[in-house]
Amino acid sequence: MRTMKARTWMVSLMNFRMTGIRQGNMLKSLASASDKMSEAVSRSNTRLERKTMLLLTKLTNATRQQNHNLKSFKNKLTDIAIEFGGPLLKALNSGFGCCETVATNVIRHG
Repeated sequence: MRTMKARTWMVSLMNFRMTGIRQGNMLKSLASASDKMSEAVSRSNTRLERKTMLLLTKLTNATRQQNHNLKSFKNKLTDIAIEFGGPLLKALNSGFGCCETVATNVIRHG
């Protein structure tokens, strides 16, 4: 396959009237440019992969921190509800009990 590509390049260069040393120099230049381009693309891909991994790591850490903060908030809210909710529910129940007694007496005694 590679020899087919080389032949194609040689035929193309002959069409531009490049033969002999000029043809060889042009092929060397093209090969060098191809190598440089391959290196640049490889370097770029490597850097993109690194940046992608760093970004994913940052996002993962941010998500973990957010989940931790939400759990802490939920726990504090639960603690507050337990501390104040118990006495508040007892007071409301007592209040409803008093209201029920008053309402019953009003209905009975009119």
